[in-house]
Amino acid sequence: LADNRLLLVVGDVSGHGVQAALVVASMLKTLRFVLRAESEPVDIALACNDELREDLLPGQFISLFFAVIDSSAMTLTALCAGHHPALLVNPRREFPVRRVGRSGMALGLGSRETLTKMLRPVTVDLEPGDTLVQITDGLLEAFDAQDRPWGEARWMDSVLARSDGETPQEVADGLV
Repeated sequence: LADNRLLLVVGDVSGHGVQAALVVASMLKTLRFVLRAESEPVDIALACNDELREDLLPGQFISLFFAVIDSSAMTLTALCAGHHPALLVNPRREFPVRRVGRSGMALGLGSRETLTKMLRPVTVDLEPGDTLVQITDGLLEAFDAQDRPWGEARWMDSVLARSDGETPQEVADGLV
């Protein structure tokens, strides 16, 4: 984005197989198109919903997490559209792990008016050493060798345990 701002998007499509893959391809093309005119997370989400909603199968949806990092203002604006909040991790903060984002409606499930009421962006100040970690629900729903669900608490613990001194790739590899 312009003005020292970076947009990050993580998403998940309902369903599996060829139909879900086609929705992902359509979403990526739609996002590129929408970014020509929009630069704020809510506006991007609403425009994507407008473009995609009629092309989805009944009951099909896309969960997305939008994050805009403003390197000049040292802020992060997060928007959850059906996706779970991300983690902002920094072992030097008073609270080293913090959820970033508030739950909101996934794209494809409602009209622009309905979605507008459900999307609530959150802006936080960034500090040196902050790391943003986001995943899809496949990791949270995975089971370990003892057949225990991974879950959100273990995800948070695992990220925190790796947050001091490991590279982002090492954190990602460790989570997987």
